[in-house]
Amino acid sequence: MKTPRAGQAIEAAGVVFATVLAVLANVLVSRHYTRWDLTTHRLYTLSPATLETLRSLGESIDVNVLLSSKDPLADSVRFLLTAYQAETDRLAVRYVDPDRHPADFLAVQQKYGIEAGKTEEGRVMTDAVVVMSRAGGKPFFLSAGELVDESEEARARSRVEQAFTLTLRHVMSDVRARACFITGHGEKRLEDGGARGLGELVARLRKNNFDPEEIDTSRPDAKDPLSGCRVGLMVGPTQPVGVEDAGRIRTWFEGGGNLFVLASPVPDADNRRMLPLGLDTITSAGGIALDETFVFERDPARKLPGGFGEQFLAEAKLHPITEGLVGDRNRDLKILMTAARSLSRTASAPVPPAELLTTSKDAFGMKDFFAWAEKGGPPEKSSADREGPLALSMATELPKKPAGAAHGPRLVVVGTASVALGQNWQEGVLHGGAVFTESAISWLAAEPPLVDIPDKPAVAGARISDASLGEVLRYAVLYMPGAFVLLGLAVYFRRRITETTPRESSGK
Repeated sequence: MKTPRAGQAIEAAGVVFATVLAVLANVLVSRHYTRWDLTTHRLYTLSPATLETLRSLGESIDVNVLLSSKDPLADSVRFLLTAYQAETDRLAVRYVDPDRHPADFLAVQQKYGIEAGKTEEGRVMTDAVVVMSRAGGKPFFLSAGELVDESEEARARSRVEQAFTLTLRHVMSDVRARACFITGHGEKRLEDGGARGLGELVARLRKNNFDPEEIDTSRPDAKDPLSGCRVGLMVGPTQPVGVEDAGRIRTWFEGGGNLFVLASPVPDADNRRMLPLGLDTITSAGGIALDETFVFERDPARKLPGGFGEQFLAEAKLHPITEGLVGDRNRDLKILMTAARSLSRTASAPVPPAELLTTSKDAFGMKDFFAWAEKGGPPEKSSADREGPLALSMATELPKKPAGAAHGPRLVVVGTASVALGQNWQEGVLHGGAVFTESAISWLAAEPPLVDIPDKPAVAGARISDASLGEVLRYAVLYMPGAFVLLGLAVYFRRRITETTPRESSGK
């Protein structure tokens, strides 16, 4: 028979044993961390390419996540980064909620130059939601749009793993894509700031993980000056491009380059005619010609007051570049065109170029601009002028070269340099020009996808159209409350009937 003291000893030993067992279990779990992905489509199971990248990290990588806890992406990012940290101890992840920890967010914002604003609901929105860097290296940024592919109607496909792994590889190599600004023909320079310069565009390119640099293609010793450039930009040339120079640029483009040409009409030295810039040698490779015209917009809803229509708002046509500029939701994004020329398709276009920006049907392209300027008065359309609507910007993509490339050579041409100038970023009412320019560069520089990381399946409901949103509101505000009211009335009357019937029966 056990004594009370013996029973107490056994109970104490049991407690000690349970404690030791719990400690050993925790040690075992900490050393052999395992996660189970129970989602239907294995959304948080890392691909072999990601595992290889994580295990090859040679030094610690700082990851700052600047997502509000209310953001739909927050959970996906946190779950995936937890899976990343389970494979390596070289990821130092820090979550900074702009809404809950404004002081911490301000410190990160100032360190990396993050731009932020607030929605009508008071939520903080940033131009970068993730910043990755290593000691002594350049910071690399990810925007919210890079984490989700919303190309499918009413569905969204997660690209968090592709974006994170690709950015980690960039951080490890410390190599950014080169954005080469072509010079040697009187173009805008990178150091030109202010409303009429490229300073704002250059700052945005750096935020989008580009290294902007100037390349003088006019030098006699320039054999392949644009080699290694992800995008070539020619912004506002004011001097003719030589035949050999134009040939070098065209050869680079046809060999797989991506070119952005923004060319305003330029007067000659005598102000008698438009100066031929020699750009058709380049743009004709993509089936695009720059007209020697000066566009006047006569639609009162488009042209700016106080002028003759030389400053006006362009209309965006649907294209991957302009997706963020069309539709009622984006009607406040205005694209201001100043001193623009029209564009046209060449007869020998290898692939028909797509129109990106156009005028109204009331606009016209004046060919003899200087005769009108000398005479003065309101501009009048002559029989020789081009009738609207006129194309102001075009884009094209040639067949893939070389074989296996992510896409073919891409070309975007705009009949004015005004959409790339600082005023589009500095003045809120002109932000449409900034969106157009950044979107065009993004389309041109589209990075080859990581083919070794499979796409996650699309998730329904992540993208809601206005019609769908209205239907949801009707269900939430009308149909569901109405159904509960009807159900309540039915229960009430049924109880009245069941309570009244026995009383009537007993009264008989």
